[in-house]
Amino acid sequence: PLRALFNTENDDICDLILKTIIKDGMDDKEKAYAIYRWVEDSITYINKPDFRSWQEGAYDALSTYSGDCYAFYSSLRALLERAGFKCLEGVSISKDHYWVIACIDDKWWHLDATPGWGGERFMLTTGELLDYAYYGNKKYKEGLTYEFDPSVYPELSK
Repeated sequence: PLRALFNTENDDICDLILKTIIKDGMDDKEKAYAIYRWVEDSITYINKPDFRSWQEGAYDALSTYSGDCYAFYSSLRALLERAGFKCLEGVSISKDHYWVIACIDDKWWHLDATPGWGGERFMLTTGELLDYAYYGNKKYKEGLTYEFDPSVYPELSK
């Protein structure tokens, strides 16, 4: 019952957002990018780790416009799935960072709208994700990298 409530409210919120950012004639890559940009531009990063279900995380992020990496992951996933994309949870080995793995144009890509990780991380291949490093975050002097085990995602090998 509670989960159904979050799903219904998420669908309503997502529909309102998607109506403002998805335009007629957009291809799948353009739709995914519009969603990615909206999340990155509209959600404010605040450090409040809260790893409930991704549906509840999405509801919280989309109704408060704030949250941590899990909120960015959850809201991006909710919008992408509502727009018709298949998504998986990307999670670091240490389970301290989350992002979306989405099927766009029949191929799986990594999308991370969380700020503070350097430049845009939209439609990265698994190889690009594993090679990614950002050294501009003062909190993480050793750099930010994706500690990620692709072997737990059989979809990525297709």
